Amino acid sequence: MVSNEWKDRFIAAVVGAAPLLGVPVWVACIAAVQMRPHADYDDLPFVFTSGLFMAAAGLLVAAIFRLTTRSAFVRAMALESLRFHVWVGAACVVVAATFLLSLGDPANPTMANPPRGFMAAVTICMLAYGIVLPLVELGRALLAGFGAATKTHHLS
Repeated sequence: MVSNEWKDRFIAAVVGAAPLLGVPVWVACIAAVQMRPHADYDDLPFVFTSGLFMAAAGLLVAAIFRLTTRSAFVRAMALESLRFHVWVGAACVVVAATFLLSLGDPANPTMANPPRGFMAAVTICMLAYGIVLPLVELGRALLAGFGAATKTHHLS
């Protein structure tokens, strides 16, 4: 029989590494879009959103374990993860607001008449959601997962 401490460590490690669960969902989303007929570049917006899928997975798993577990150690790890992902969500909203504000430039935005800051805003979003956020989530998932697995606790 597995002791409660080892079980709590494993669950806390899963909570810490939960953003990694967003990667298969992201890949499945791209694959589903590509399976549609005539889907040449339909998946392009999803290619640069891996960080959003990782953040959503981390937030969802942390919220579930925060609400359902009785272990004080797991609840503390889930609360720490929730706090981190709330701040990540706030940063993502700021980046999305920058993008949306760039769309309001001309009266009739088209590809022939794009908004002035549109490409800069698209580049910022691609870098933020496709490169920076996945690296931050990956680093935190590895550190939190390994940290939870090796931490000794006396909270339960």
